[in-house]
Amino acid sequence: MHTRHVVIRAILTAIIAALCAAPLFAQANGAPPFTRKLSTDRPNRTENPYTVEPGHLQIEADLVNWSRDRERAVVSETWSIIPTNVRFGLTKRTDIQFIAEPFTGTRIRNTGGVSSSSGIGTLTTRLKINVWGNDGGRSAFGVISFVTATPSAPSGAYEGGIALPLDLAVSHGWDLGAMVKADAVAPEGSTRYQGVLATSLCASHGITTRTAFYSEIYREESPRQLVSTFDAGITFGLRPNVQFDIGVNVGLSRASVGVNPVTGFSARF
Repeated sequence: MHTRHVVIRAILTAIIAALCAAPLFAQANGAPPFTRKLSTDRPNRTENPYTVEPGHLQIEADLVNWSRDRERAVVSETWSIIPTNVRFGLTKRTDIQFIAEPFTGTRIRNTGGVSSSSGIGTLTTRLKINVWGNDGGRSAFGVISFVTATPSAPSGAYEGGIALPLDLAVSHGWDLGAMVKADAVAPEGSTRYQGVLATSLCASHGITTRTAFYSEIYREESPRQLVSTFDAGITFGLRPNVQFDIGVNVGLSRASVGVNPVTGFSARF
């Protein structure tokens, strides 16, 4: 087995172990009590600038992430089982994140029949720094750097980039988020990198003390294609430290996936 595959499998195993051990970690760690509201990077695509409080662990995961697209006689479906982001607060302004897709699959149906493939998805390591606004104020800004490894990518092809998220508290309970993200990616079957620029704008508002809705426009442009989606969803705070969510991303451009429903949860310890 390729050395990189072995390393990725080991890291995925460590992340799954972290999921199981999180409650015990919280009890044994003796971290100070939370002083901020739960803030997550899901289910919308616009990242937020807030970090996990130092000494605490936060887990954000999809239960199942499924998408379906149709172009003429070709129907494609893609799914990912429990893609998970494990975040750990390092300092008052910094957290480190490990995002893993333990299992992904694709099924393509056309006039010639059906083909399918499956395996380990991507593994991403991110470092988020809050520049301002972590502990209050009407605005917040952050910097997120990340590196991604994909077992199915050509040997040695790692991808990475930087994201700049901004959050603004507007008026009458509305919150506005914006993001600019630049990636260097290697297209499938190639080791040559190309630039991808993503931008998004997200508006959210509370419905009750525990629920809120969001809607956003997401745009991702590369030399080969333009991806544009309209996304919307609802979050529900089951407890102060546990949140469930459900949403859907709808493609607006030809290169976009037709429909991508998402549902998942976030919890901190």
